[in-house]
Amino acid sequence: IYASEKNMYIATNEYEYDEDYNETDRKVKILKFELKDGKFVYKEQGEVKGQVENQFSMDEKDDNFRIATTTSEANNLYILNDKLEEIGKIEGLAQGESIYSVRYMGDKAYVVTFKTMDPLFVIDLSDVKKPKILGELKIPGYSTYLHPYDETHLIGFGYDTKENSSEDGYVQNGLKMSMFDITNLNNPKEMFTVKIGENGTTSPLTEDHKALLFSKEKNIIAFPVNSYKNGKYVSKAQIYKIDLNKGFILQGEIQNSEVSSKNYSYQKTIERIIYSNDVYYTLSKNLIKAVDMETLKEITKLEIE
Repeated sequence: IYASEKNMYIATNEYEYDEDYNETDRKVKILKFELKDGKFVYKEQGEVKGQVENQFSMDEKDDNFRIATTTSEANNLYILNDKLEEIGKIEGLAQGESIYSVRYMGDKAYVVTFKTMDPLFVIDLSDVKKPKILGELKIPGYSTYLHPYDETHLIGFGYDTKENSSEDGYVQNGLKMSMFDITNLNNPKEMFTVKIGENGTTSPLTEDHKALLFSKEKNIIAFPVNSYKNGKYVSKAQIYKIDLNKGFILQGEIQNSEVSSKNYSYQKTIERIIYSNDVYYTLSKNLIKAVDMETLKEITKLEIE
């Protein structure tokens, strides 16, 4: 589901198979509803090739709807008018790869695809009838979420990867956060990056953007991190300062638990980190911690049975 101030779009992935259960086609059906005076008014229905990843793959600008999709062979970006009729497209992007994240910023789209490397594509949508690729950056790993830092910088969060001889051709090598410089749209660059943990390290942020805490005003970015090492599970929130000259600077971490695998409880896994009045709060199902934002010293905690 994607919603603008005026409309809501519901996209469903549909697959077709032959009698031997081989995939023959995949398409996205789109329903458009006008949001008017607290009511939903059905307007149009449309269809494009491929499958849609999530709400960030969709966007509305100037009454046009933009959607990025993945087929069994490649990736596409379509521009539809207010009647959900196709008016522009790019097809065949990154053959053999899949879309992992998309971010629209005005007349530009930033698309991450992945198979064993992470291409970041910069796509110009200013001519809605003829969208075009402006630039491409290939780096190890892939971003599952893209977050704007400012008009010329983009933060990518996902996994670091290492190529190997497995069937997939790679193995995850921990989490990864990167700052991309998109000042030159024809030549995007990875300014700096930080790798977090090892194989098996995870974060809710890779699947749910609401797990991210970002404040440009306070110059902080924070998120939960879960890891397993030497027979112990660790759940914590890591907090970074951002310096465009020095990179991501680890301010510290708030740890909820470090227990053996036999005693581990998902109830204490940190799912969110938020702040209010210079206090960080880490939230898990049965534990809330309050921590001073400057010193990272615990103020109090509340256990919920």
